[in-house]
Amino acid sequence: MIKLKAMIKFFRAKRKEKAWRWAGAIPDPRGRRGRRWPLPALLNGLFIGLLAGCRTLGRVEQLTEQLSGGWRRALGIDRRIPDTTLYDLLGQLEGSAFRPLLHAQVKAELRGKRLVADALPIGVVAIDGKTLATGEAGFHPQAQTSHTDEGRPYGNLRALRAVLISSRWQPCLDQGLIPPETNEMGFFERYWSELLGAYGHSGLIEAVSLDSGFASWHNADLIDRRGKAYVIALKGNQPELYREAEKLLGRVYNGHTRRFEQKPEAQTDWEPYRGDFVRRSFFRHKDLEGYLGWTHLKQVWLVVQEHKDTRGRVEVEYRYFITSLLWNRLTAAECLRLVRLHWGIENSCHWALDVQWLEDSKAWSGQGPAVEALSWLRLMAYNLTQWLRHGRRPDGRPDPLRWQDVFDGVRWYWYVGQPQRPLAEELQLLGI
Repeated sequence: MIKLKAMIKFFRAKRKEKAWRWAGAIPDPRGRRGRRWPLPALLNGLFIGLLAGCRTLGRVEQLTEQLSGGWRRALGIDRRIPDTTLYDLLGQLEGSAFRPLLHAQVKAELRGKRLVADALPIGVVAIDGKTLATGEAGFHPQAQTSHTDEGRPYGNLRALRAVLISSRWQPCLDQGLIPPETNEMGFFERYWSELLGAYGHSGLIEAVSLDSGFASWHNADLIDRRGKAYVIALKGNQPELYREAEKLLGRVYNGHTRRFEQKPEAQTDWEPYRGDFVRRSFFRHKDLEGYLGWTHLKQVWLVVQEHKDTRGRVEVEYRYFITSLLWNRLTAAECLRLVRLHWGIENSCHWALDVQWLEDSKAWSGQGPAVEALSWLRLMAYNLTQWLRHGRRPDGRPDPLRWQDVFDGVRWYWYVGQPQRPLAEELQLLGI
């Protein structure tokens, strides 16, 4: 159940913020003749459809038909918007124009002190890649051309995304499309500069968390030179560092006795995982500091993950990480939490976009320009919905609300809300 009063106050405030003001920010791609709809009205229709969890443009059309009179006036949607009108518009929008609006949305939460490091004591952003869509070769100007096993070419549109994992809200801060002539590793330098250009003076980011695909001295040095710390997964693509990490920490667990040779600095309880149980234990060492010219490298971390099935059989996985964080910047328990939170970019942001908004199935439109524009609109909708899910629950529980409960509550408000009235009067009319 969603807390209706909090949701109503939330949307009354949001509709007045810069991040929801399309006029002047998004160029109108349509010709001057035959414009039957103002562009902001159409964009509002698309956005409230995403916030209500509409799976198709047909459902968005139904939503605009059933809007309350108050929201019609507030959003400029004076009648039903045909799904074909929305589809045609999506195929023409300039996707990159939405990027400053996503930044404005995040900064509004930061200024309002709603965006805080409440999952970790420092600001940590995770950066990872995401496939936005595949299609015919050249379906989008920034789509890379790949080939099937049979040799047939196809287009693959990918992006880097940055998610603030130190907030339990885990908002997406930014997205950058990877140019067709490079890959995630090659694009990182430019993307890192763009991300800090948007947030570098906000105090939001102290450290960045990356998977092993980004592990290189060059990337680590880029991060350090901008006064930030890194936590990077370490695998075989950095063989000398990996071998040294194994020498320092590779014998903390005895595979024969199934016991630890030294006490972990931090350890989780056995937790349910896909019908079995998992326990994670954390170790770290200083003796990799400055190794092989990595002058900013301070520590190597190890997370030993024990996976126990219902028969009591245990499998063990070692995961190494290198970091420039000072030893006392985080406790061992906080280091372990940071490692686990890194996957919030997959388990929270990317999972929600694929499962709740069907991003991986090209929902609403598979046209090249539409894929890019929709990716930005979904990110903005994801951020707002995350705030609602993680806000104070009526029953006082800390767990986030179910996605469908939030979508149902938002849709109800579009049907009955009266945002043009004073708040107390609207609440009284709605019986709240």
